[in-house]
Amino acid sequence: MDDLLVGAYQADSDGKFSTVKSYIIFKKNRHQGLHLTKLSSNSKYDIGYLGDKNANTLTGSHNDEIFVTSTDNDILIKFVLCSAAISNTEIS
Repeated sequence: MDDLLVGAYQADSDGKFSTVKSYIIFKKNRHQGLHLTKLSSNSKYDIGYLGDKNANTLTGSHNDEIFVTSTDNDILIKFVLCSAAISNTEIS
């Protein structure tokens, strides 16, 4: 399986109601099963980086980027995933 991006519609994350939370599940090299039930709000991976304001692109690199946004037009919180430059994203 390649990397998988999962969106949780109306996840009520960070104390805000009806928000969207996105999770990325990275490809495993081993032939083990992937247990989605083990992913929770207590996991250590959260991607919420909009890039460097001084860069030409959001992540400061010329690599491909993926934008995941809300379907509503109110406040869009964008998640940026960089295909090759993981050092340009903040993962907490």
